Amino acid sequence: MPMTDRSPMNRPLALLVSTLFIQALLPGCGPRRAALDPGAAGELRAGGATLRGVDLYPEHDTRMIELDPETRRHLRVEVTRQSVPDSDGVWTQMPELESLDGSEAHDGQTERSKGTTLRRLNDGSVALRSIVARTPSATSSADALYLFVPELVMVPATLEPGGVWEQTCDLRVVDLYDPERVIKRGSATRRIEHAGSQTLHSATGPVDAVVVRTEMALDMGAIRSVTKTEAWLAPGDGTLLESSSRVSSLMGIAVQRARELRVREGIVLDGAIDHAGGETQAR
Repeated sequence: MPMTDRSPMNRPLALLVSTLFIQALLPGCGPRRAALDPGAAGELRAGGATLRGVDLYPEHDTRMIELDPETRRHLRVEVTRQSVPDSDGVWTQMPELESLDGSEAHDGQTERSKGTTLRRLNDGSVALRSIVARTPSATSSADALYLFVPELVMVPATLEPGGVWEQTCDLRVVDLYDPERVIKRGSATRRIEHAGSQTLHSATGPVDAVVVRTEMALDMGAIRSVTKTEAWLAPGDGTLLESSSRVSSLMGIAVQRARELRVREGIVLDGAIDHAGGETQAR
């Protein structure tokens, strides 16, 4: 019998594909690597400002440049759109990828529509409700809704320097078009650490950033994906710089390793290269 998208034999692979995509959606989310040297930055310092939910999840759209982690070449721009929160504090993030010239980017992954639903709690913490992972095929079994039960706190209301927050919740993967049909059950674990503060350089001068280290693990039996991230945050204004590594495995065998590097426009990195091939600062 031929193996189709709906074939039970193909579901683990399709589910793994979806898992890879949803990990890429989570801000502030491989084995732990040494701290990224952001270039032209001060030393990492103990202490610093208290981390708040709005520091990692600001209330405005954000625009980040994606760089090649090895060459620092500018690849494309990611704009994260924020919907207006409802009366319960629930809102949706939707990423849009575009080329550096402002046109829409198309490279396979960018054509997949994805969205993240979060809730800002009364105390200021931010919790993850669900993620849509959608492949180009409208009938693929990888079209899935990832439900986090109870809501998974991505960042607590406050986290003091040196502090750590960790939570594990149930993860249910359901058919995007038939939520009553459960495809897979598992668990999700989120860990976030306030690592201190560090000075970055921008086009307008030095910027004191809060440094956080996060780990997001999705475990669904044979399928496991772990993303570890270091992020430099501007208090109240979101991510300035983010470096992440991801290891995804199927039945205990690593099937994909990936690294990503993103920087806010205006933050200066040593050795960044624009799409034309000339050396430049992150813009």
